[in-house]
Amino acid sequence: ATIIHRPSTIVLAEPFSGLEPINLRLMKAVITALWQDGVALLFSTHQQEQVEELSDKVMMINRGRVLLDDRLADIKRRYRGDALKMVVDFMPEELDGTGDVHRDGDVYEVRMLPGATPEHVLRQLLDKGVAVERFEVATPRMEDIFLMLVGSGHELGADHE
Repeated sequence: ATIIHRPSTIVLAEPFSGLEPINLRLMKAVITALWQDGVALLFSTHQQEQVEELSDKVMMINRGRVLLDDRLADIKRRYRGDALKMVVDFMPEELDGTGDVHRDGDVYEVRMLPGATPEHVLRQLLDKGVAVERFEVATPRMEDIFLMLVGSGHELGADHE
């Protein structure tokens, strides 16, 4: 009933709460269509993956304090760390400027040391004859950013006001 009159702004509180997968997809499609029609959408949610999927601007509030208020891409860029993710045919034993290497299936996550750049690491891989299928600077999920910003006061058993 809210959208029949074509409002310019819609406020939704936890719009995905309690929805099973079919209606969740339907709600996302409706929200996307409204956004594409120029409707300003403001929704509150604790579901960080939905924030990433449906938002271009994010305001994160914790205990009445605004922690973030920016474009999603800028927030992710600001909080990205020193990790690279890549799919390669083999991982050389030594790469200058890198530290820990972890493998999860076909994906390697490589930590860069201070002063190293993604370009320098990629150049080394190519110079060593490594076939690179995928190479990216790992960007944190909103859940990771949330935990970075408020995690210290929200551990299990922490005293909450």
